Amino acid sequence: MAKTKASAGHMKIEAMEPPSSIGFMGVKEMKGQMSAVVRDVAEEDKWIIVTWHGRPRAMLIPFSEEDLEDFILANHPELIARRKEARKEIEAGDFLTHKEMEKLSGE
Repeated sequence: MAKTKASAGHMKIEAMEPPSSIGFMGVKEMKGQMSAVVRDVAEEDKWIIVTWHGRPRAMLIPFSEEDLEDFILANHPELIARRKEARKEIEAGDFLTHKEMEKLSGE
């Protein structure tokens, strides 16, 4: 699956395994055959760049149930905010080591 980074409402693709093929398709062309297009993308490892008035507007890529969990963990705004806060705490030295946690728990 693609590794993505959310930025100002857009996703930036950082790393992705190359597909078997890449195609372009206009929104009007896609309208009547969406089921077949999605099936091709999923089953044949195709990427489809969707155009509107000849300009790229979206991309269809294969996406599995396993990818969904990774995607949500990487891109959910609340989780992103929590990771940023945790990084700040670590940088400030505001954390406990494993040994300190063991002492507190009585292990």
